[in-house]
Amino acid sequence: MEKKPKMKKTILDKLKNHNLISIKYENYFKNPKSILDHNKQVFNFLEVEPIELTSSHKKILPKSWDEQIENYDEFCACLANTKYQQYLD
Repeated sequence: MEKKPKMKKTILDKLKNHNLISIKYENYFKNPKSILDHNKQVFNFLEVEPIELTSSHKKILPKSWDEQIENYDEFCACLANTKYQQYLD
């Protein structure tokens, strides 16, 4: 159950002497402005001149799982204490 946060902390500890940028998929593709803002953040991080980027990529499931799955609480209960619980966060 605590495996995912522990693994993330271990990885971040090993990379603590490196510059990092963290971008979550869901946040990146939240809306067109979010994509532009994240692109600007990446260009700044890389210290390169920004260029205009276009993509036909679109988020397939715009709603969160709890909005799409009618019995989400029951679904979560079934996955509790399994190796799949980590994917619910």
